[in-house]
Amino acid sequence: MRILLLVTAFNGLSQRVWCALQTLGHDVGVHIAGDGADIIAGVRSVNPDLILCPYLTKRIPAEVWQHWPTIVIHPGPVGDRGPSSLDWAISDGVARWGVTALQAVEEMDAGPVWATRTFTMPAASPRKSALYAGPVADAALACVLEVVAKAADRSFTPTPADRMPVDVPGARARPAMRQTDRVIDWAGPSEQIVRRIRAADGSPGVLTEVAGLPVYAYDAHPGTVRGRRPGEVLLRREGAVLVAAGDGSVWLGHLRPAVSEGGRPAIKLPAVTALGSLVHGVAHAASRSGRGPQTASGYGQIRYRRAGALAPGCARPGPGG
Repeated sequence: MRILLLVTAFNGLSQRVWCALQTLGHDVGVHIAGDGADIIAGVRSVNPDLILCPYLTKRIPAEVWQHWPTIVIHPGPVGDRGPSSLDWAISDGVARWGVTALQAVEEMDAGPVWATRTFTMPAASPRKSALYAGPVADAALACVLEVVAKAADRSFTPTPADRMPVDVPGARARPAMRQTDRVIDWAGPSEQIVRRIRAADGSPGVLTEVAGLPVYAYDAHPGTVRGRRPGEVLLRREGAVLVAAGDGSVWLGHLRPAVSEGGRPAIKLPAVTALGSLVHGVAHAASRSGRGPQTASGYGQIRYRRAGALAPGCARPGPGG
């Protein structure tokens, strides 16, 4: 089968789909989507039997989906719609989530369903990037393989979305998540702060203030220090800073200044580097040198172990602070 992957970027999921379909013997092409005219021209030049969109943030022109079967892999379960599916799922702390393969139509994420998978969310709030690269990618690939099998069956007809059962409670159409939806209150629960920041890893981060500097925060981990003034920077360790919260504290590994300097966009940096002189007087926490896996609290750099020619693994040491 001649299959075209129409994508915004040839990211990890797109590459995984490409490899799997190549292994199955399909003729697989990739087109990085530009504007509408570019998409139309790219599809026409290939004239595929099937178009798959494992990672696409642009609208598909009607001239494409009306003439070629075009399936969008949406990172949400049946009933979910919108561009911030994973952000909302992590922020809300849902127990289950999923992926749905939808046929492209005029209305976004509203087309008939070709395949769907659900999965249990990790017990601890996951980073958006880790969730996408793990359970979401696994479910997406399963949906892709089912779609390709069904596309070869001329008798197959996808099910209208409104006739599909909604297996995940709360799945619904939701708008793009904005910074006003991500606001964190340092006097609030540390678990909620960590969850909101992880819902924004690695983009766009959460706009907040640390040591008086407006920043976008990333790489959050629970700390163990309690009873300090919310928002106060308590400690620093291996590039990270520990910030007091209402019921505990939170390690922030990386920050991006919200205001650019010299007209150049600010970049994501280790938190201590981003804050510079603002944390020069902050005490250093003892470095963690243990070799165990990352735990629920604490912060430490990833450590790499090697035994002869083998690398058994790497992990963040923890806990502490």
